[in-house]
Amino acid sequence: MAEYEIIPKAILDAIEESIKRKRGETAPISPSQMPLAIDTIPSSVDGTDVPVGGIYFTKPDSNGNPTECYIIGYAPNAEYTWTSQIGYSYFPYLKKVSFVNCLKIASIGTSAFQSCASLTAVNFPNSIASIGTSAFQSCASLTAVNFPNSITSIGTYAFQYCASLTAVNFPNSIASIGADAFYGCTSLTDVTIESGFNCNGLNLSASTQYTTETIVSWLESLADRTGQATFKLTVGKTNLNKLTAEQKAIATNKNWTLA
Repeated sequence: MAEYEIIPKAILDAIEESIKRKRGETAPISPSQMPLAIDTIPSSVDGTDVPVGGIYFTKPDSNGNPTECYIIGYAPNAEYTWTSQIGYSYFPYLKKVSFVNCLKIASIGTSAFQSCASLTAVNFPNSIASIGTSAFQSCASLTAVNFPNSITSIGTYAFQYCASLTAVNFPNSIASIGADAFYGCTSLTDVTIESGFNCNGLNLSASTQYTTETIVSWLESLADRTGQATFKLTVGKTNLNKLTAEQKAIATNKNWTLA
């Protein structure tokens, strides 16, 4: 099965060309002028099949700017790599992104939703394996992230400066988390780690609002790495000071370093 990244800019270009052909127009179409429901995209761009079922922008604000985006099922006819982004310059008022029947989407690309300051909710498809570098960086209104069990990689700066983010879950399928992925996420309180978690370098020190019970639950969920290379979990000095020596030993006895 081929894997695809979301490239909203390329999709927007394809949508625009499709709309122009339908209308017999040549003038540029801005995102705020997109129809409320777009149900077709051209079958090819420059002769390359575009594996897209559709994108729907709904609930425009008073100025016609879309506040919700639905990305509808992909059915590729040929391999296609997407590299562009949907950043704030396109959808500064976007509040919600939903993926529907998108079983072929395996990754969200670099800076895909960076600085979408109004974005509060994203529902990831169960196919998502990786979140690219800075994909949701500075999404200041995003409050919760629910990763599916398919996720294996979270890129550097992926959720950096998501200052309203309070809830995140970390499935044990995660094998790689980039540096500063959650740097500046100072509101985190409801963080869960699935039993058997075995990923080096998770840094949750941006917030000091965790309870002792929450931190201990993380330590209990860490995989036992006895006889293997030592992995590190960073919780920060303030959070470490909430733990007793016995509680810290839950991690160190499994060959984890706490920082």
